[in-house]
Amino acid sequence: MGFKEFKEYVEKHFHLWHKPTLSLSEENIVQAYITYQYGVQLGLTLSSAVTEVVGYRYRRLENLILNSALYDSVKHAWVHVNSLVKVKALYESKKKGTEVYEFQIETFRPFHLQKLDERFCERVFFDCLEKTPFAAVIEVNLERWAYDDLDRYTYLAYDLCTQDNEAVMDVEVKGSHHEYVFNLEVSNYSIFELLKEGCEEYLHVVLREERVL
Repeated sequence: MGFKEFKEYVEKHFHLWHKPTLSLSEENIVQAYITYQYGVQLGLTLSSAVTEVVGYRYRRLENLILNSALYDSVKHAWVHVNSLVKVKALYESKKKGTEVYEFQIETFRPFHLQKLDERFCERVFFDCLEKTPFAAVIEVNLERWAYDDLDRYTYLAYDLCTQDNEAVMDVEVKGSHHEYVFNLEVSNYSIFELLKEGCEEYLHVVLREERVL
């Protein structure tokens, strides 16, 4: 899934802006994919990532990556897929009946990361829940976490250790809907079961807005 998605992105976005460049052969796209992983996970610039992979400054490979919109040389940033990570939770209340919590985080996923860290995602969920009037609800039944990729992309600087994300929790109690919007600062890729090299697990939640729908 990871490489197939990456290849489709490259083939769709490739434009001949920089010369000389490698062609869009399977072998060259694989080399770009490996370079992308090194750049993202190790926090390397484009030239440093290419040198890490092939052992020397390889301008044709750098230009293939630039021509494929994988790296922004002005922002010094690698492209990421905007993804919506979500879960539904239920709580059986004797007084209020079933309470429904629909929770989602908009975050950024590198192409090669596919698996969610449900342990960390649950930590995000409960840290957000603590900022609401429903903080006392701790024995909720969480469904399986999942994510949907959105049709947009974000460039993240190669040397960042945290991401700024938005989370939304919709709570339904007795037919009444309450929506809570949070700002999250989260360690890079911890949601996707990987920490960027040199970074520590981190989570900071701020309640930004509360609405009754």
